[in-house]
Amino acid sequence: AVVEVINKQSAKNGHLMRLIRRLVVTAFKFNVYFKAKHIPGKINVIADRLSRFQEAAPRKVAPWLQSRPDLIPPEILPCLLNAALTEGSKQAYRRAIASCTNFRKKRFHTFSVFPASTSVLAAFAASLFSQNYAPATLMTYMSALSYLHKLADMADPTQHFVIKKVVS
Repeated sequence: AVVEVINKQSAKNGHLMRLIRRLVVTAFKFNVYFKAKHIPGKINVIADRLSRFQEAAPRKVAPWLQSRPDLIPPEILPCLLNAALTEGSKQAYRRAIASCTNFRKKRFHTFSVFPASTSVLAAFAASLFSQNYAPATLMTYMSALSYLHKLADMADPTQHFVIKKVVS
C-alpha cells in the first residue's frame, strides 16, 4: 500500500496526503525523482522486522545494528524542526508560548516559560478555562508547551496525570 501511495503521489487519508505533498514538494525543490519499489520481507528481513517493531529480532540477523539510533547532528536540528511544523502550527505555538509567558509574569513574576511545573500548568489551564478559551485551544496550548519542553530536552510536564485530566 505504501509503495502505491508513493508512486501515485496520492492518498485518501488526509494525514498521509499531507506527508506525500511534503515529499513531492521537497523532491521538486531539490530536483529529485523518486519511485518506490516493494521488496518482499523474505528478502529484506531486517527492514521487515523493524517495521513490525520487532527490535530484538533484527539483531539476530544483523548483530551490528545499534541498540540506540544516532542522534540528529545539532547543525541539522533547526532545519528539521522548522520543517516539522506547518506555518499555522508555528503561529499557534507562538501565541501559546506568549500567553503562558504573560500568565507567568503576572501571576508568578517569572519571565521564562520553562521549565514549567505541573502546578503552574494547571493554574495556566484554569486561567484559560476561566477566560472561556475553547477546549481545542487549551489542547493546542498544551501541545505547544509540550513541544517546547521536548525541544529543550526537558521533562514534559503536560504528560502528568493532573494536566491530562485538567485539559481533557
